[in-house]
Amino acid sequence: MSDLVYPASGTPEGEDVRYPPEAVFAVIGTGPAGPQGLQGIEGEKGEPGDTGPAGPIGEAGPAGVDGATGPAGPTGATGATGPAGSTLWNAGTVAALGAHLSLATGTLDATVQAQQWSAGTVTSVGATGVAISSGTITARTAARMQVEWPAGSVVNNGTVHVCWDPPYAGTINSMKHVCNTGSFTTAIQIAGTVVTGLSAITPSGTITTTNATAANTFTAGQAIDAVITSATTNAADATLSLNVTWAP
Repeated sequence: MSDLVYPASGTPEGEDVRYPPEAVFAVIGTGPAGPQGLQGIEGEKGEPGDTGPAGPIGEAGPAGVDGATGPAGPTGATGATGPAGSTLWNAGTVAALGAHLSLATGTLDATVQAQQWSAGTVTSVGATGVAISSGTITARTAARMQVEWPAGSVVNNGTVHVCWDPPYAGTINSMKHVCNTGSFTTAIQIAGTVVTGLSAITPSGTITTTNATAANTFTAGQAIDAVITSATTNAADATLSLNVTWAP
């Protein structure tokens, strides 16, 4: 028996104790590989590695759909009430009259739209006027139609419109007139017809009133004129004022 170890290279190592020492043994070659051993148990988990650098930012995604409409906000405060419009009255029946006019049916006639009402009860209204059972209705039918030449404005011969197209029918009652510089003569006409009593008026520096006596009524739309004659070159600072009553 020998203590020599024969590695795969065939060269023995250790003390040669062969008996006899000079004995020679053949070198044994590498044998076939043995079967694979069983897999060892899994080792412990190592420490986590350092975090890698951030990757590039990706492209933006598509826009989302619109959300639902939110609820309506509260209603704002009510604005101030505007001024009341004018009232046009036509034929009808009036139920009562107090602080304002209350209508049962229809509306009042247009001829009473310029009237001033006082407390009372209006029972009916027709084409010719208003009937009342109590209270009063005060008519406001007086009017003035005027033409004026202020100081520095020269009065020339010709025709001057005092009222070219009156809105209602009426009557010319009188004319108040004055001329502070120079002189002239005037005749008041209705649609070309001279008003009796106002056919040849010569105003002076004193304010004077002259009455109309005939041919002094007019219908709506008839022109009322002052025809000027015999005006001096310095006639100025003058006024003609017609006293008129509107027809009911």
